[in-house]
Amino acid sequence: MKNIIKEGLAKIKLQNGVFLNNKMKICRDISSLWISTLPKINILVDGFCASGIRGIRYKKENENVNQLIFFDRSKKAIENLKMNLKLNNLKAETFEGNSNKFFVNYQNFDFCEIDPFGSPAFYLDLMFWADWKQKQRYVSITATDTAVLCGAHKNAAIKIYNSKTINNFACHEIGLRILLGFIARTASKYNWAIYPQVSISKLHFFKVLLKIKKSATQAKNSSLAASAYYIFCPFCLNQKIVWQPSFIDKCEKCSNKIVWAGPLWGDKIYENSTIEKMKENYLKKEFLKDKEVEKFLNYYSQESKINNFYFDIHSICKKYKLGLVDMESIIKELKENGFQASRTTFNDLAIRTNAQIEDLVLIIQKIKKAKN
Repeated sequence: MKNIIKEGLAKIKLQNGVFLNNKMKICRDISSLWISTLPKINILVDGFCASGIRGIRYKKENENVNQLIFFDRSKKAIENLKMNLKLNNLKAETFEGNSNKFFVNYQNFDFCEIDPFGSPAFYLDLMFWADWKQKQRYVSITATDTAVLCGAHKNAAIKIYNSKTINNFACHEIGLRILLGFIARTASKYNWAIYPQVSISKLHFFKVLLKIKKSATQAKNSSLAASAYYIFCPFCLNQKIVWQPSFIDKCEKCSNKIVWAGPLWGDKIYENSTIEKMKENYLKKEFLKDKEVEKFLNYYSQESKINNFYFDIHSICKKYKLGLVDMESIIKELKENGFQASRTTFNDLAIRTNAQIEDLVLIIQKIKKAKN
């Protein structure tokens, strides 16, 4: 058929100006693969559905997905969605209206996709407020206001996310952790605890794939995990997460003035057991075969074992006038010295490690000396 777009096992047509972001394909690939690892999903909600490609893919690519519900405030989007459901031989319930009206009327679902334009902050309260009968469910939340979360608009970050952010080489992880922290604090008001399974940072968006549990005690712990702070020294590049509500102004390593961001999520941003299941399922899904998906899965498998910020190696080499060094050589040397180390999906020029800045500098110097 003419003008049909194929992605995964879905096929769609766009009409009436309904938007499809082709650059988000990797996000849809990873999300669908994650869904394949979950228990049976009786009711899956695709919010802000536009053409419906997410929900359609989730259903067609995963046997554990049963009933679909789509909502969008755009009449044109709902019309386009209905055409695409028919094109894929699927039946689903559709709702035309804003998210607030949806969550007041639909409260019993197992999985909810929140994928708005801009910040998801305005849509979370009612989603967590909805009186779900289930005690454990799953949510997928996207933010495309990365300029706000990564420090380009600091006042907006304070206003929307109640967090201070900074713009440095780790700004994408800082931004994602600020997003997670905001989600956790919002969820805890309604006795929901969050457990991040997969975190995605790519181009202009963040996506977090979460398991959530209904428990007052676990919600308290989740809220505490969202009360961390990131401190950074622009002079020596020392960085770390701290948990105390107040902290010193000077770097513990060079005594220069530090900058900070937060509050933010200080706990894990990946669940390694989930990542390993995704890798297993990926091998069974020929339609998903893609070099970028493989790269993400391989990096996830390594960095999900390390709950430390990544270091940008080019920034370190420039700061300390070291010259560039091969990334794999640094990782090998770090591991031989007893440190954890891996590449990261956040930044191709970075290494996630539990080593300190001085350890990295010494190792890079050692590699450079050995090659001279």
